[in-house]
Amino acid sequence: MKKLFLSFIIIAIAFPSFALTSIYTKKVLGGPFCAGTTISVAFLTDTPAEAGNVFTAELSDKDGNFGSPLPIGSIVKTTSGLITCELPIGLESGSKYRVRVVANNPAVIGTSSENKISINAKPKELSVTNIKACEATLNWASLASAAAYKVQYRIAGSGSWSSTFDAGTATSYTFTGLNASTNYDFQVRAICANDQKSDWSKASAATTACPTPASLIVTAVGLTTSSLDWADAACTTGYLFQYRAFGEPTWIQLTSPTSNINLTGLFAATLYEAQVANDCGTTNSAWSVSSIWETEYFRLAGDAATVSSFSVYPNPASGAFTVSFDSGKENAEVEILVQNMFGQLVYKTKNIANAGINQQMIDLNNATAGVYFVTIKADGKELKTSLMVN
Repeated sequence: MKKLFLSFIIIAIAFPSFALTSIYTKKVLGGPFCAGTTISVAFLTDTPAEAGNVFTAELSDKDGNFGSPLPIGSIVKTTSGLITCELPIGLESGSKYRVRVVANNPAVIGTSSENKISINAKPKELSVTNIKACEATLNWASLASAAAYKVQYRIAGSGSWSSTFDAGTATSYTFTGLNASTNYDFQVRAICANDQKSDWSKASAATTACPTPASLIVTAVGLTTSSLDWADAACTTGYLFQYRAFGEPTWIQLTSPTSNINLTGLFAATLYEAQVANDCGTTNSAWSVSSIWETEYFRLAGDAATVSSFSVYPNPASGAFTVSFDSGKENAEVEILVQNMFGQLVYKTKNIANAGINQQMIDLNNATAGVYFVTIKADGKELKTSLMVN
């Protein structure tokens, strides 16, 4: 008997039983994924498990930790294979999830997956462009798992966000109705086809100052009336307008819903100055460069005005600009002068004008940046306006 027992021991040592000792969890293909969808988890074993073994795929928390793993799928098998798993509804948004496969016969914990998994992934690569006084555009990179996006905004530092806006499948959204010169937070989240939502991704930017209207020009001049026009300004809710007799301390202030205005009740043969500002709602722009002109003189019946109105463009200019004026007489002698803020003459020319619209191109030859005054003289009468040189 002793010899027989020793023989069994020798056989057991010579031919040991090979048990499952390791499980290798392969890379999870695809993604990012939405909660509620299925994924496939492939795994390899070093040796077969015991009969009746169950392989179970487990999901980590959003930081990749398996402190409390979540079972997401299983298969009764003894060797390498593939487990079809379902990601539970309600998972937190994250990009560091991992999976692993464990066995129960024998009990073996496999390695975690080669790659991290994004579930309910939030948008990335945010940027804010097209920034103006009243609007800004939020941009983000497309997500394969997203069926749509939602966005919202707030004044930076405030506690409450705006209601959400649907961006559809677009990867940008332009927020309008913002306040000028204000810091804002903008954020976007992805929405899966089954309405699972990602966390919010945030970007910040400041709107620009309320833009000052440009190119304020006098378009028509009468004895007691004048009309002025200026370029449309962005983000406007209307315009503030002020004028006065040149040199007077007090401005007369008006408003205009459009980029033009008609003045009445002026004095004849009087030099006037006007400025315009943009009303952006919560703030106003700075006042524009002044436009200066002179109302008409009284004339005898049949005495046509030599120059009834004129304009300067572009304004502001880099130094080269065009003077356009309307002559009421044929072969009229017209003098054009340009002076700086100190009254110094920097340009002077005389021309013979044709009846109707005339144009004179002027180049100030690298003039110093600042405000200049352009004057047209004809038949003892003057019209003036201002020019900004950048």
